[in-house]
Amino acid sequence: MPRLAAILVVLLPPLLFLSSAVGAAELPPGGFGFKATLRHVDANAGYTQAQLLSRAIRRSRARAATLQSLATLAPGDAITAARILVRASDGEYLMDMGIGTPPRYYSAILDTGSDLIWTQCAPCLLCVDQPTPYFDPTKSATYRALGCSSAACNALYYPLCYQKVCVYQYFYGDSANTAGVLANETFTFGTNATRVTVPSISFGCGNLNAGSLANGSGMVGFGRGSLSLVSQLGSPRFSYCLTSFLSPVPSRLYFGVYATLNSTNASTSGPEQSTPFVVNPALPTMYFLNMTGISVGGYLLPIDPAVFAINDTDGTGGTIIDSGTTITYLAEPAYDAVRAAFVSQIKLPLLNVTDTSVLDTCFKWPPPPRQSLTLPQVVLHFDGADMELPLPNYMLVDPGSGGLCLAMATSSDGSIIGSFQHQNFHAIRELSMQQRLVALVLLVASAACASPAASAFVGDVRVALKHVDAGEKLSRPELIRRAMRRSKERAAALSAVRSRGSARFSGGTSEQQAPVGTPVRPSGDLEYVVDLAIGTPPQPVSALLDTGSDLIWTQCAPCASCLAQPDPVFAPGQSSSYEPMRCAGQLCSDILHHGCQRPDTCTYRYNYGDGTMTMGVYATERFTFTSLSSGDVLSVPLGFGCGSMNVGSLNNGSGIVGFGRNPLSLVSQLSIRRFSYCLTPYASGRKSTLLFGSLSDGVYGDATGPVQATPILQSPQNPTFYFVHLTGLTVGARRLRIPESAFALQPDGSGGVIVDSGTALTLLPGAVLAEVVRAFRVQLRLPFANGSSPDDGVCFMVPAAWRRASSTSQVPVPRMVFHFQGADLDLPRRNYVLDDHRRGRLCLLLADSGDDGSTIGNLVQQDMRVLYDLEAETLSFAPAQC
Repeated sequence: MPRLAAILVVLLPPLLFLSSAVGAAELPPGGFGFKATLRHVDANAGYTQAQLLSRAIRRSRARAATLQSLATLAPGDAITAARILVRASDGEYLMDMGIGTPPRYYSAILDTGSDLIWTQCAPCLLCVDQPTPYFDPTKSATYRALGCSSAACNALYYPLCYQKVCVYQYFYGDSANTAGVLANETFTFGTNATRVTVPSISFGCGNLNAGSLANGSGMVGFGRGSLSLVSQLGSPRFSYCLTSFLSPVPSRLYFGVYATLNSTNASTSGPEQSTPFVVNPALPTMYFLNMTGISVGGYLLPIDPAVFAINDTDGTGGTIIDSGTTITYLAEPAYDAVRAAFVSQIKLPLLNVTDTSVLDTCFKWPPPPRQSLTLPQVVLHFDGADMELPLPNYMLVDPGSGGLCLAMATSSDGSIIGSFQHQNFHAIRELSMQQRLVALVLLVASAACASPAASAFVGDVRVALKHVDAGEKLSRPELIRRAMRRSKERAAALSAVRSRGSARFSGGTSEQQAPVGTPVRPSGDLEYVVDLAIGTPPQPVSALLDTGSDLIWTQCAPCASCLAQPDPVFAPGQSSSYEPMRCAGQLCSDILHHGCQRPDTCTYRYNYGDGTMTMGVYATERFTFTSLSSGDVLSVPLGFGCGSMNVGSLNNGSGIVGFGRNPLSLVSQLSIRRFSYCLTPYASGRKSTLLFGSLSDGVYGDATGPVQATPILQSPQNPTFYFVHLTGLTVGARRLRIPESAFALQPDGSGGVIVDSGTALTLLPGAVLAEVVRAFRVQLRLPFANGSSPDDGVCFMVPAAWRRASSTSQVPVPRMVFHFQGADLDLPRRNYVLDDHRRGRLCLLLADSGDDGSTIGNLVQQDMRVLYDLEAETLSFAPAQC
């Protein structure tokens, strides 16, 4: 009995279901395809840009060494170049997939340089670290071990057989390996909108594994062999659009009918070009291209095209396009020519680099402010196509030397076009269905995979917002009175935080010097809720939206102290994508009160301005948003607080999504440059909408009046908030005599005017509010209501004649206008007046801020399309029918 089969004999009893199914999976007829997100293996691990670059360069060096080592294998070796896989165990991109029935979800390394699909399986004799539990075939209704005579077993280079069950061994070039049972299983791919379930995919159920899985739980081979996902699905096309691995924005994968270069998938900004794939019999799995030359600075370099060609006698040389290598490696003569061209055209001194550095064409870059520098354009020439590289795809600041470096290195054998050069290109790999192993064309177009103004992956996201009191069957006056109570508490918290910001600036006592970023939100007393899901598989969460704080968090099980909420408490143990953040993670250090718990786990405490607190583990997890407009699902990894000790109230929510301006917020983590909302009146029964990404570019299609814009201001003492420049107020036909300084943001961080989604009423300093109330009383000529409670605000008694008519809305009310820098907001009556018919009162939807600054509340913003443009630093608004 072979040794491996003997070791695996203990695993066979649970694997008795034997399947003879072979060949391609049974796929739905016609129109097959799916979309999926890819994320970099280091995404959201909290590394700095320098650390991300260092790690990627290390992996590239290891993978290139593996590729180059294949050329040195003698033809008579037991393991020939054709039979040893080239993948360095630390891949670059992960894709999510479901395995089994019911599906268990895993993140697996995508590899265009190998074929086998595999994951680690229980019981595991030897397994490597992974973020999720091992796949348990006994818990799946569709798991079937493959027989020794199956076509998939015969496709293995080193199959073994035990009791008619196929046992596989798979070796990688970096000494990584996996061994176990070859089986058929049902796989699930794609997001909700394009999700497909495919039966009878052959995969390795690994029980003996060595190497590294780089934050993944297995591998998905996208090579050209018969065991790869591409071959098994029988789809002629797949494509990807890779974002920068320095960005939190995930990349996209398109399969089958979705693999096109149209605007549905990515915003292409250049011509579509194609070049044939070349087959290398010595390395049939990999994608080779016919590279013909390189231009630098408009000059075609004197490189013999044979430098890029495959050697017909032994299969060495050639040019591979590879998703698993970061930077590009060029055969030595080609690299020497490129390096010489850069040295002659860039007027900066060369840096001396160490022998351990991968990047050795580095220039001394002066510290900021840096001189204006023109860098030569790089074009890679292929058979029938020219790939003009954007500057970020071939130059970077090396973390080791601090210099400006060419993102290319020398190779002792052949060339590799790495993923760094693919970034913001939409690349399609199209295969012949008649000869599946003969690739026909590689289509490449310059694309905006993650535009700075609107990240591509959030290009079509419109989600619903519901008011916290929705469904309570309350009248509009009752709803607003409840909101008034919440506004009063929030006003106190705003005042406390602003004053602490001022104390920090002026050097107050330690008690006064509250940390920068202390949020303003009273516990739970927010106004709007967004439905989303967290984890894999997704668990529903209703989160309160807050433009006045940053942390994203929800309550987690097991919960030592949890608050009442409408959804089940999030269970991280039931999610395959949950991962605690490391203590050295950048987002961990951005949390004001953070700590470290063994083993290397970031913990947090987040205090709100009214004493509310959440505490727990800071982690990364997949958040899912479903777009109302398209039905598409946005699933992205985010850093969030998993709160196990919480104090306060969540007011019909299960957590909070901070939309502030600090690094912890959703806006910052997704690099969202534009978002907008349209808030419906409380009692309307209609849901409000939140838009972010490219949809925000055309948000004013529903506008019923002119679009106006005013600058967004920033306060170093209170960096979370969105400040605007309010210059004055008009009541009736008269502009009030209020000095502009009453609204000014002071150098010590006090004062100023905040636009806030979490406050219902508009809050004004006492002296300003008194002037506004005086103007209304003079023009209304109505007495103040007697016995008003603080929750009623400023109310006037309506004459008896109007009360008998059961309508206060017919009482003429002076208009109210907010004057901003460059814009005038002329309010509809319902946005600043409450008609309380039952009590016979008119109430102003204004309150005292506590004499420290002003807040534009959400009642003022109702039936307004409000756009936050963080690139232009403007707040725009227009009346609309939300």
